[in-house]
Amino acid sequence: MSEALDSSEPSPKPQDYSGLRDEIQSLAIDYETVAAKLWPRIQDNKSRWELHSVGLNDGYSKMIVDDIIIALNEALKSISVAGNKLLEASATADSHNPDDTATS
Repeated sequence: MSEALDSSEPSPKPQDYSGLRDEIQSLAIDYETVAAKLWPRIQDNKSRWELHSVGLNDGYSKMIVDDIIIALNEALKSISVAGNKLLEASATADSHNPDDTATS
């Protein structure tokens, strides 16, 4: 169904704070790249479904098309939410000093 991102032998996964922080920063950047390519395609498809629905009479077919449009809108929102959450996690990891043992 989908190809693996990298068919080479996997490298060891980081376990320390700095390695995990670097990995989440990389994930956020990778996600932005994918989202930037995917967003306009989903938006275009949604727009064409909206145009298609204009000529439909009320009934089952129109209801199905409306459900598709709603799902595509939710997909677009989810792309934004996921990107924001990755950036938030990355910023949180970046701003934390794991050696800081101060208590409040």
